[in-house]
Amino acid sequence: MSTGYEIVLTDSQYQDIVSRHGEDVAEKVVDRLKTKQEELQWVESHDQLSKRFQSFFGEDGVHFAEPGFEAHNNEWRAILILIRKADIFVFHRAVEKKGKYTKSRQKDVIHNLQSNPKDAEEKALNILLDCRSGQVENLVR
Repeated sequence: MSTGYEIVLTDSQYQDIVSRHGEDVAEKVVDRLKTKQEELQWVESHDQLSKRFQSFFGEDGVHFAEPGFEAHNNEWRAILILIRKADIFVFHRAVEKKGKYTKSRQKDVIHNLQSNPKDAEEKALNILLDCRSGQVENLVR
């Protein structure tokens, strides 16, 4: 059996989703990430990841993924940051897909991540370390 990939979403990240978008969206994120983690348990290499997400892209050695989900009759994306050495995705933000991509909040968030990929990776790594040390709980189990 493959060890696959893990996804991390902490309670503070969940509460941030609730404050920005409401509890319904937060629950949909958790449900989608749990389903996605089940799918990823059989992925054995980084090469297979691009087939498992709406988009999977990298910048300066840092990779990001966007699993999609629906909430409030709209399409959303959960933006994840991959910690390659650990084969773990760390949740970054939920973004509603609205209008044209070129003028969307989704594009802005992704552009910011691509502009500072090492900063994004460092923040994700800190969340992962807090989770591993037991300071915070992973809600995607």
